[in-house]
Amino acid sequence: PYTTLFRSVYYAQTNRHLDILPKVDLGKDFDPTSRDWYKNAYNNPDKVYWTTPYIDQATKSYAITAAKAVVKNGKVIGVVGTDILLSNLSKEISKRELGYHGFPIIIGNNGTAIAHPTKFGKDLSNYSYVKDMLGSHKNSGVVRTDEKDKTYITIYDTLPNLNWKIAAVYDENQIYQTSKDIRNIFILMSAILLVILF
Repeated sequence: PYTTLFRSVYYAQTNRHLDILPKVDLGKDFDPTSRDWYKNAYNNPDKVYWTTPYIDQATKSYAITAAKAVVKNGKVIGVVGTDILLSNLSKEISKRELGYHGFPIIIGNNGTAIAHPTKFGKDLSNYSYVKDMLGSHKNSGVVRTDEKDKTYITIYDTLPNLNWKIAAVYDENQIYQTSKDIRNIFILMSAILLVILF
């Protein structure tokens, strides 16, 4: 199922030769070694380089690129990369069921919803829970917010390199309802036990 996330995969060699799947004609003058994804990965061979979100020219959708240098005998011989469509990533993330009627989200460091079940691509920087996450000096934590007579609990962590917030959002009432159900089961069991003892 994850193959739909990737728009293309490519390998650029130091001699400017580029292999790309699916095949695309970029013209004879195309120089992959002049691109930021190539240069950043080449200059930092021990890390995976992630670009900021951009509009993909072929699909007109938001995408990001991940690139990693290929090293042989201590020397960089090329860079391998892949383009990931954020719309497909959002759909894949939104399919995940977290329990307690919670839902997963990914928020970019500028407040854009990278993955969200209903607000994909929208600027959420004015939402209080997003402000709290982005404004916090902690890489992970819990944020409580009140919205439309409901209290939401957001548990978040930070993706390294990208500084995106990946989070799970829960309606507090759903969590408490589960604890109440468990409590009621124990009360019922205790009552039955008391009846048996009598």
